[in-house]
Amino acid sequence: MNLNINWKNFLKDFYRELVNDNVTSGAASLAFFLLLSLFPALIALISIGAYLPIGDVQEMILSSISPFLPYEAFELIKNILNSVLSEKNGGLLTFGVLAALWTASTGMVQITKQLNIAYHIKEDRNFFKLRLMAIGISLVLGAVLIISLMLVLGERWVKAFAIEQGMHSTLVSILFPLTRGLTIFSLVSFLFALIYYFPPNKKIKFKWITPGSVLGTVLVFAISKGFSFYVENFGNYANTYGSIGAVIILMLWLYLFSLILIIGAELNSLLASYIEPHSNVSKKKKLQKNRSLKNNEWIYQH
Repeated sequence: MNLNINWKNFLKDFYRELVNDNVTSGAASLAFFLLLSLFPALIALISIGAYLPIGDVQEMILSSISPFLPYEAFELIKNILNSVLSEKNGGLLTFGVLAALWTASTGMVQITKQLNIAYHIKEDRNFFKLRLMAIGISLVLGAVLIISLMLVLGERWVKAFAIEQGMHSTLVSILFPLTRGLTIFSLVSFLFALIYYFPPNKKIKFKWITPGSVLGTVLVFAISKGFSFYVENFGNYANTYGSIGAVIILMLWLYLFSLILIIGAELNSLLASYIEPHSNVSKKKKLQKNRSLKNNEWIYQH
């Protein structure tokens, strides 16, 4: 649809929406719940992945998240996972899955609240329906992450097969990193699309590519690299906060991610408010045109 948007007014409206919806406070609240959800979810994912034929799941998960996190935050996650998973506890899988489902669903409920605020809609689903929806979305996101890990393993197989079939190693070393980058970008944008589609208490047509999901994906990559560079070169959190410096860094990263998630939702919401009036006007004009044609036919026949 071709919209004549005054971009100056649009940016003013966008800024006003961010301020009115208090996205910074919402992001801080969401980051807290994401921190609670993070470790049980990773433990459950690793525990379940151990039963799948995809090799060292823990190493693959850590390798997949390391490009997005500052070194200190990554080491914190790595050390906690090593400490917990090194204890041979028969009930670890059950505990991990149950804890992950509950805590991840709590985080997803908070995401739902923030998305409802962005879309200016009231939550009228009861506690059980909302919780079941949140658990279901958490399971879907977990499945997507496991599929992502399998794609990483599949890349290794394809790479080895390509070299065996005579493809030049230099070409392989250039081609496959590009393919991996595009795959990761597509998967991250797909995760954004799922989060923007399911939780809000509003019927939304599913679209993989939306302005919010594209903006969110680009910002996740950009801010992850920028924040890591800042922490490694300028942010001396260890001297300021001591032993909890890594926790502060992880919390800040989760805050930035939460802020990106909410900003993407606000962008989709504002664009929808611009499009819907135009859509209604277009439908009205079409109905008027059809009525005019029918009247002309009636006059011609009589």
